[in-house]
Amino acid sequence: IKFDPKYMMSDACKSMNLAIKQIYPNCTTLMCYFHVRYNIRKYIRKNVPPEKHKLINSIIHRLHYCASEEKFNYVLR
Repeated sequence: IKFDPKYMMSDACKSMNLAIKQIYPNCTTLMCYFHVRYNIRKYIRKNVPPEKHKLINSIIHRLHYCASEEKFNYVLR
């Protein structure tokens, strides 16, 4: 069986991402949604006024469910 993935999901572990690139050079590594949300939450708690947290989280949630780049760009407007 030839395994040639187009995408792989991981956390932000540099060694894992480097290994994926070495073994599957044409593969795109994606960060899992849980880790994206976790990192955003950490960042906004330190760097964004509390009154904007709800808005940012709402936008991130809507972006996550975009099925195309067109919808993604529409949500960002």
